[in-house]
Amino acid sequence: MKRLLLALCLCLVAGASATAATLRPSIEVEAEVVRIGDIWEGAGQRADVAIARAPQPGRRMVLDSRWLTEVAHAYGVAWRPMSRYDRTVVERASQIIDRERIVARIAAALNDHGIPADADIQLANGDLRLHLPVDAELDVAVRDIDFDQRTRRFSATLETSDERVRVAGMVHAVTEVPVLVRGLGRGDLVEEGHLEWRRMRADRLPRDAILDPDRIVGQAARQSLRPGAVLRTADLQRPVIVAKGSIVTMMLRSAALTITAQGRAAEDGGDGDVIRVINSHSNLAVRARVEGPNAVSVMINDTIVMN
Repeated sequence: MKRLLLALCLCLVAGASATAATLRPSIEVEAEVVRIGDIWEGAGQRADVAIARAPQPGRRMVLDSRWLTEVAHAYGVAWRPMSRYDRTVVERASQIIDRERIVARIAAALNDHGIPADADIQLANGDLRLHLPVDAELDVAVRDIDFDQRTRRFSATLETSDERVRVAGMVHAVTEVPVLVRGLGRGDLVEEGHLEWRRMRADRLPRDAILDPDRIVGQAARQSLRPGAVLRTADLQRPVIVAKGSIVTMMLRSAALTITAQGRAAEDGGDGDVIRVINSHSNLAVRARVEGPNAVSVMINDTIVMN
């Protein structure tokens, strides 16, 4: 009788252990292999048995219900699927070499081809990142680099302790450009403190971009300008000292005398600008150079309209 009870107890214990394994729906592993204990909680004595190769660092794989059922049966894991949709997602832990570090390594390699360190390097795969095992040295070497001076394109092999990857890209020249640090309204004067230097790709600059700050400071905005804007020739003008519609003194100078008349400016003008002025007496237009506030000098070919 006692033996019968002992056998029954053993069966109950075995039955309890047979229901102890619980499937983990997602796991992260650091090793190169996946073990039974990674997939099932309470897998028992065979928890350390390797049953699959882990995915590459940073990658993942899916173990479906059918595969899990076969493995559980083969290794005596007390688990049965609740449905055919049961699965485990296995992800391999990694450390990452990001795009910035990759570009820095490529820039250093391109320096031997005469490319300056501040050049803008664009990778064909802009989202490129390298995943390494968690115990690997976090570094990448650039091998077999090939650069075409005419097209500015390059290709190279990235080599880590775990893999080799072929990459390609393009090199763009970079220049320092003065840009506005604050917005300006129409007619506002540009001061030295309004400018800062910013690195930009040379091929993205407008053809009439102003790169010399001496040609910017002291000039007036023709229209509203936003912060960070690259200033172009059409954006600036000399400060307006003769406003459109204002009354001006028209002067015609010769070696012997100076003739003056009154006129009305037909357009805005800065110091030295040539603008149209309407003679108040004859109502005819004349071209005149702005000499100062409300003062213009009539062009020699337009002297007839002074009368």
